Amino acid sequence: MIDNALFDWDGTLVDSSEGILENLRYAINSVGYPIPDEKTLRTFIGPSLVWAFTCVLNMDEKTATQAISNYVYGYSELLGYKKFKLYDGAENLLKTLSQSGVKVSIVSAKPIAQLRKVVEASGLMKYIDRVVGPDGEGKKDSDKSELIKRAINGKNVVMVGDSTYDITSAKKAEVTSVAVTYGFGFTKNSDTYADYTAHTVEDLERILLREI
Repeated sequence: MIDNALFDWDGTLVDSSEGILENLRYAINSVGYPIPDEKTLRTFIGPSLVWAFTCVLNMDEKTATQAISNYVYGYSELLGYKKFKLYDGAENLLKTLSQSGVKVSIVSAKPIAQLRKVVEASGLMKYIDRVVGPDGEGKKDSDKSELIKRAINGKNVVMVGDSTYDITSAKKAEVTSVAVTYGFGFTKNSDTYADYTAHTVEDLERILLREI
């Protein structure tokens, strides 16, 4: 039986695409860069904005820093963080885990101030033991395997996420991995390279409570 379940946030517990895409467009436009198509923008959901802006959009460090600052402003002050919806069954899953004695943590590449705000807005904090995200936007601080290590609060630990980034980080941190295909990163036909794969929240609950 697992005693510590770590969850990615965007695309794993919530569909936050509306608010994120809106703020990405705002931030990219604010520094004078052309806004990419929605398919490309969706690949920015999950990984750090440092990677998205510097590696995909080829911004220099100064421009990327400004774009990230503008994104944070839009997300917080323009209330982008409120534009999300819980996946069906997600709240019940966390409640069941918590009542079963499993420590639940949220681990995301989203800056910690934003992450705490959106998790608190979701009403799920009563089931959550730890919320872990980058304290800043430096590349080292956005290494998700390090964030996973900081979030661990048990011996039999599992990391749940919807992207290759989550799964490779879990393996690097040497914890069991579960990929979900209903989020942003994987599809039902994806080879996730995870230890387990869930196609629905119901699948995920069965794996976490019965198979691991």
